[in-house]
Amino acid sequence: MNPPRSFSASTLSELLIVMVLIGIVLLSVWEGFTLFQRLQRRTQEKLERSLAQADCLFRLESLFKNSDSLREEPDRLELYRQGEMREYLRVKDSVLTVFRTAEGIAPDTLLRGITQCRIVSHPDFPQRIDSLLLTVDSVVLKLGMGPRLEEEALRQAMQLERNYAEDEDY
Repeated sequence: MNPPRSFSASTLSELLIVMVLIGIVLLSVWEGFTLFQRLQRRTQEKLERSLAQADCLFRLESLFKNSDSLREEPDRLELYRQGEMREYLRVKDSVLTVFRTAEGIAPDTLLRGITQCRIVSHPDFPQRIDSLLLTVDSVVLKLGMGPRLEEEALRQAMQLERNYAEDEDY
């Protein structure tokens, strides 16, 4: 016959120690998961703010590229297209806002945290505004007027005419 088997049992105190250890491990895992979620949420918010700021920069750059000319007034910078003022920019309380002259269009905040706004004139034509320098959170942004395709095309056509006239003279 087989000898009787004996089973070793756990005492109540051992069982309580195991339960406490499992509780500590689960609490640590839960806190780590909560910290991870907070970090993920903060990173997502930073990314959304960066994307929103990039979108505003693209819109501001588009305003400059589509403008024919700029005029500086004491409290604003006017953007003209085809001889008509379409928008104007205003910096107030470190916020750059675009106002459209068309009725029914609300002002739009483009950038926040502007510490300095400076206008740079064209080197050949001092009366013509060439670019706008904005300092946003210690980063300097330069927004320039777009290349004037009409002016460039006219300059190239005039150069071709001169070259053609010189060829005829010979």
